[in-house]
Amino acid sequence: MPIKLTGYFSNSFIGKCVLLLYFWYHQSRCKKIITHWQEWNRQSWCYKKWHSYIEKRPRYLQSFLFQWSQNWNKKISPFLDKFHYIGTQSWIVSWFIKGKKTWEQTAWNVKRWFVFGSLFFAIGAIWKGALWVFLLLVLLVLGILILYDYEKTTLLLALFVFIDFTMRRFGGILGSIWDELLLLGCIILWGYKMVMNRKESWYKWTPLDIPLFSFIALAITHVSLNALDLHVGIEGLRAMVQYMLWYFLVIQLLRTKKGAKQLFVTLVLVGTLLGLHGVYQYITGAEMLGNWVDSVETIRTRAYSIVYSPNVLGSVMTLFIPMALSLFFAENKLMKKFLYLGSTAIMSLCLLVTFSRGAWLGFAIGIILFALMKDKRFLFPIFIGGFLIYLLVPSISNRMIYMFSSSYWARSAEGGRLYRWLEGWETLQAHNIWWGLGLGRYGGAVAINNKLSPFYMDNYYMKTLVEMGAIGLGLLLLLLYQVFIWGYRTTQLIPDNHDKTLVQGALAGVTGVIIHNFGENIFEVPTMVTYFWIVVAFIMFMRNQYEKRYDDIENKRMN
Repeated sequence: MPIKLTGYFSNSFIGKCVLLLYFWYHQSRCKKIITHWQEWNRQSWCYKKWHSYIEKRPRYLQSFLFQWSQNWNKKISPFLDKFHYIGTQSWIVSWFIKGKKTWEQTAWNVKRWFVFGSLFFAIGAIWKGALWVFLLLVLLVLGILILYDYEKTTLLLALFVFIDFTMRRFGGILGSIWDELLLLGCIILWGYKMVMNRKESWYKWTPLDIPLFSFIALAITHVSLNALDLHVGIEGLRAMVQYMLWYFLVIQLLRTKKGAKQLFVTLVLVGTLLGLHGVYQYITGAEMLGNWVDSVETIRTRAYSIVYSPNVLGSVMTLFIPMALSLFFAENKLMKKFLYLGSTAIMSLCLLVTFSRGAWLGFAIGIILFALMKDKRFLFPIFIGGFLIYLLVPSISNRMIYMFSSSYWARSAEGGRLYRWLEGWETLQAHNIWWGLGLGRYGGAVAINNKLSPFYMDNYYMKTLVEMGAIGLGLLLLLLYQVFIWGYRTTQLIPDNHDKTLVQGALAGVTGVIIHNFGENIFEVPTMVTYFWIVVAFIMFMRNQYEKRYDDIENKRMN
């Protein structure tokens, strides 16, 4: 394919070097060897087996659970139809439907004055100290919006980090249970959808349902059989399983590709705002909240934003940067491209100033995966960019080099990650290596709060191994492998280039977070694990939009 250079770049020294390199490569023996290898590889047994494996269809369609759900749906459909009829005939729903039609027919100027009036009323309530009036108004507006379109609830979940920060600071007794209440509210909303929207299936299946059900079932069984203290076991179960449930709810509440893309863009916006705050903290030299650097390092501060951890903030950036970059490639409008490119730059800068080596590693693997899926030619500028950052930013290169020094490993063996991992392994060997110590009993927040562990493990997989044994870790790794492989299969399934690019960005971010868990307990953080499963749900929802087999079955059922 011929290469064309235009503008100043075409006459520059760098442009001429690029052209020379391009022509040399296409005339070289190396190019011929690579071309012959590609032709041979396409005819090879391994290539055919790999593509057969990637094109594999989900097996849940033949599973007992899927068949049971279909039979159960037939049994409860008459009852749901009756509830639907009663609901649509009730005065509350009739009033709501009339109000909805009136609002849609109202002129924009009237709507604008109504919104401004409500806003001034809310500000006045806060000014006079009537905070409860403001909260009541907010809940009323949210309730109406959600009932108007329950898909919008997913946008509320996208703001999880801001809601969590606000509730834990100002929510009082609700600060520690607000997420459970929101989860319960979404389950009720799912029931509302089952009754009021009879055109949709009551439950949307995905290829990840059975792996998730299996892991959750193992975790419950583990607590039942291996909990020395039931309270601790239930707390450990909640910390591990509760936030996985967001996956199921997001899948059920999303209705359209438009709604899924709105969720995607909102997540990127949230990441951008956190990135801006993180960069601002670094510029202003915000005080570090803990001993986050070794005494021999010269880093003056690390960005942590409102998540209060540079490693968690780095993981958020690792998840959202590839998503922002995918929006840049997917969008056609120039203004939007600039906005998403700016978002990518802001979050990338924030990732650098978190100085989280685990996040850097996860991001590097994620962005390389994105380039391999999108266009392998992007690997060259990625490597060049990384090399330039290494050369031109001493604080980053020094932190990377220090990780390979004897001083780092000596400190790590004395009380750092290496010491904790070895202690965890020795503790596991002293107990049942296959079944572990029990959920909530080692290396995590629950164990620390109950004074059962002297430290955080700083490796979620090692923590899972010690608590759930080899069986639990094996099933967790199998679940995460299923997340990755079905995500990759989704990128191969989607024909639309725009949607495929978004899924590629989401999968790259998810992969980066999976890698980061080797160096941190990222899945112990409610905000981070919630965002992880929301993005995974986005990928699987997009798959369902293009999965013909799934659509055929659903259409037959509805007919």
